[in-house]
Amino acid sequence: AAAAAAAAAAAAAAVAAGGNSGQQGRGQGAAAGGRNWAPMGQAVPTQQKPFSGATGINYETQRNMSKAQREQNAEDKTTPVYWFQRFFDDEVVSRICDQTNAYVERLQHRERPANLQARYNWPPQWTATWEPCTHAKVYQFLALLLYIAQHKTGSERELWSKDWFHHRIGIHRIMTYQEFVVMKAALHFQDDDEDLSRPNNPPYLKKIGKLMELIKLSFLREYTMGRDVAFDEITILMTGATSLKRITKHKPVHESIQFWGLGESVFGLQYLGWFELDKNDQVPGKIEKAVLAAVDQLEENAGYRIYFDNLFTSANLLCKIKEKGHSGCGTARVGRGAPPELDELKAKKCSKRKLEEAGLKEQGDWVFAMCEEERLFATAWWDSGTVLMMSNCHDPVEKGVKRRKRGVQGQMDVRSPECATDYNDNMGAIDDIDRCRVLCSTRLRSCKWYFAIFFFLLDSCLNNAFCLFRRHNIDSPLGKWTRRHFYKTLCEELLALGGVDVQEMGEKVPAQTPSFLGVTDMSSRPLIRNLLTKGTPQYAERVSGGRHYIGCTGGANERKVCCLCRRAETDEPHELKVSHYCKQCGVFLHVDCFEAWHEMANPKSPRFVKKVVRK
Repeated sequence: AAAAAAAAAAAAAAVAAGGNSGQQGRGQGAAAGGRNWAPMGQAVPTQQKPFSGATGINYETQRNMSKAQREQNAEDKTTPVYWFQRFFDDEVVSRICDQTNAYVERLQHRERPANLQARYNWPPQWTATWEPCTHAKVYQFLALLLYIAQHKTGSERELWSKDWFHHRIGIHRIMTYQEFVVMKAALHFQDDDEDLSRPNNPPYLKKIGKLMELIKLSFLREYTMGRDVAFDEITILMTGATSLKRITKHKPVHESIQFWGLGESVFGLQYLGWFELDKNDQVPGKIEKAVLAAVDQLEENAGYRIYFDNLFTSANLLCKIKEKGHSGCGTARVGRGAPPELDELKAKKCSKRKLEEAGLKEQGDWVFAMCEEERLFATAWWDSGTVLMMSNCHDPVEKGVKRRKRGVQGQMDVRSPECATDYNDNMGAIDDIDRCRVLCSTRLRSCKWYFAIFFFLLDSCLNNAFCLFRRHNIDSPLGKWTRRHFYKTLCEELLALGGVDVQEMGEKVPAQTPSFLGVTDMSSRPLIRNLLTKGTPQYAERVSGGRHYIGCTGGANERKVCCLCRRAETDEPHELKVSHYCKQCGVFLHVDCFEAWHEMANPKSPRFVKKVVRK
């Protein structure tokens, strides 16, 4: 609190004094003093470096492949599992298998921990029936995670329940619940005794650091991002106890583990190109170092444009990015190196009169200042409020953005500087990646903190695989696949790698089931028409004498009219409603109409015949 108060006082003094020293912002940023800014509104020439990077998917060379191998390779690229294995490859699967087996072996031979309560057995009971983990078992587990992600509505145990409301056909054919629990308990990625040191780099993270590095390198290897990339923070939910957890009450995810991410969003597809864990330590200049570490992953002097928000933007950072052959753009805070005149317009105490005197009279107005020596461009733009932006890759060119206004239907055009338009188009890449990752997340509840990181890595691999699959097949119908269709097909292909035949997983179910089960409408006219028309499969099933059993709904509100008596003329229509039905045909019937329905080619209601004779 004292440090924050001192920083705020320093920023206020800098604004009042004309900006000789500015707020450092956790080790980044610099004051406007020392830079020769041109007068407000005076444009100076800038030198924008053209983009020279080779963007796109990095395909493997086919120079030494035979014709048959090339044809097979082209066919493999139309399958989701091919793109998934480019990130989650055999090296990753082998590491999971080896470390999991080694972890179980250590548990079996380890002495009982001194702080373990007496009521717990040691070693754990599930280790007695443990079978060595293989590649096939890992693929089955990954497929099961995808299956659970598509159908998860409550606890994990409910998916294996035989209750009619929760039962999922085929899930027990993939893996029993006991096998799933054992696999989840045994899953391990890194031994605590492994050497974590790295030359010229920080040591690996415990428990999962080496697996993170393998997947991070695959993200950089398989795809080269385009000119416009976004740098932002990625938060993953973590409610357990770990030193990596951050608590931020102003964000939707209050308790989380934070990553820095570099991504691209083009044609509605989002690709996470690089990530790095934020270790939640108070190191001076940490944020600036994180941005520069991401910039180092890009091709040197290629002319990339990196977009970031006001947490990162400063004049010093833009200059350092420029030295590496790239440029940056982002919103800025007061005291990050912008001209004092623009800082005053952004300050909270700035009056409306000052804004009007500076030229910000209505939405869309903007003023700017430029620094010719360092090629910096700073602007204050009036949107819904004053927005301060800094860039070293834009000129004072006016464009427009779409905005909504109260009382006006649809969107309206609002004037804006070019940097604001480009920022709106490209800055949301990491947020889009987060949204797509959570749409079908494989995350499971666990007390182990590194499981949250593993599920983040797996979800990122799935999202990147879907992105490259769509981009490669953009000119074919495969390029229009939805994410759900892609995950379903990938689940089937992973099961095939695990030795599970998807065709044998299904169970024979009745053609129609009661509507209160939520599947279809019983006793509907099209259904009865098919059951009574010769030559249809439903007719053959009705008169075949098969497994036709009587079922009962058990509730007065779940009754329907008997399909044989529905045309009967009676003064008491409520007598036609019954709670009994045929489980195989899917129609409601009186008990005494059951035999006539299944034995007669043209069945008639015996109750209706009795009434006619009685009359």
